[in-house]
Amino acid sequence: MIKNVLLITVGLLLMAVPCTYGQSATPDSLTLQEAIHNVLENQPGLNEIQDQVKAAQARVRQAHVNNYPKAAAIVDYSHINPVPSVSFANGGSFTIAPYNNYNFNVAVNQTLYDFGRTNADIALAKSQVLTAKDQANVVKWTLSYYTVQVFYGILFLHHGIKVENEQISTLQQDLELVKKRQESGAATNYDLLTTKVQIATEKNRKVDLENTQEKQLITLRKLMGWDQSRPVTVKGSLAADTTNGIWETSNLDMNMRPDYQILKDKENIYKKQYDLARTVELPSLNAEGVAGFKDGYPSDLNKLFGNILLGVNLRVPIFSGYISRYKQQEAKAQIQLVKDKKQKLARNVKSEVAQAQSDFEAARKKLKTANLQIEQANEQIKLARIRYENGVITNQDLLDSETKLAQARLQRLNYIYQMKLSRYNLQKALGEKIWK
Repeated sequence: MIKNVLLITVGLLLMAVPCTYGQSATPDSLTLQEAIHNVLENQPGLNEIQDQVKAAQARVRQAHVNNYPKAAAIVDYSHINPVPSVSFANGGSFTIAPYNNYNFNVAVNQTLYDFGRTNADIALAKSQVLTAKDQANVVKWTLSYYTVQVFYGILFLHHGIKVENEQISTLQQDLELVKKRQESGAATNYDLLTTKVQIATEKNRKVDLENTQEKQLITLRKLMGWDQSRPVTVKGSLAADTTNGIWETSNLDMNMRPDYQILKDKENIYKKQYDLARTVELPSLNAEGVAGFKDGYPSDLNKLFGNILLGVNLRVPIFSGYISRYKQQEAKAQIQLVKDKKQKLARNVKSEVAQAQSDFEAARKKLKTANLQIEQANEQIKLARIRYENGVITNQDLLDSETKLAQARLQRLNYIYQMKLSRYNLQKALGEKIWK
């Protein structure tokens, strides 16, 4: 049974969650929903994702930059010596530029049309925002179901410890009975020693269960970000699932899976990158306006005159080293890669659903056998006690029958626990949301 108990720990990738100190007193017991709420409320990974969302939203705003004009104030000074001049045959000369050149102006540039480049960039940035938001659901989905496994592991161990306590109590009664029979000469010192050894064995099993339970409680505190000295108990039912079967694969909707949604988001991003790559070598039409003051005019070289410049320019790329072609090829390859991953995930999910169904049905059938074994063990104990009191069987026979009952009860708990996990494993495979 201890090996079965140790299977509770699930090998999921878990973010490091720091413990917090000095928190106010809280209820000493948690329901499953309360545990999940605390885990998600105190998960720094979710805060990190929110920061990623903000960064992605900032990229959307950056992508809108080309829709706005760009203005700049320019102050330009240069000194020329010697200055250019024109000499005449009569010995005279004419200077055509001043020694000190000044230019003060404000330049404004506005993209009039870029053949969809800006819109493609905006669409790409928006798709990245959506991906960042969906990533939060992946974290919540993963942590919620991990919390389920830890929670029911603690609950299972709690009931297992109760069974061990009852077994130890029964053995203590057997010990008193052996002592009385020893006083009357009907039992030996070996019988007394055998009973004590059996009690010690059961106590060791209880210690193992308590140790495993404490490890699970440590994990739960870590998930919730609680101080490890803070007492935690869980409350919930570990009753048998009376359902004859669980959902069929036909109910599977891959769009419900958060990890599948992330793949769809990535596929959309690469499609937007492909659209953007197609615009790299397209023309762009821009308007430009400059207004200010400068010197160097022939009428008076050193006087500052107001001036204005208006223009339109069309920029047509001729050759850019095939960059657009290569970017499109990369985006198409990434799109196909994501499609392959989607197909692989869909195949794996169908396998997860079938596995959960198989585990559930196997545990349900075994539970019926365990119930019969418990019924049989109870009857066997009744007969064994009568026979032992009449001296028909040995003390060891009585201990063996009581041990079989305890093992059957623990096995029954294990099957119920496996049915619970199988049910939640199926819900996870189907992408069901269990957090609020």
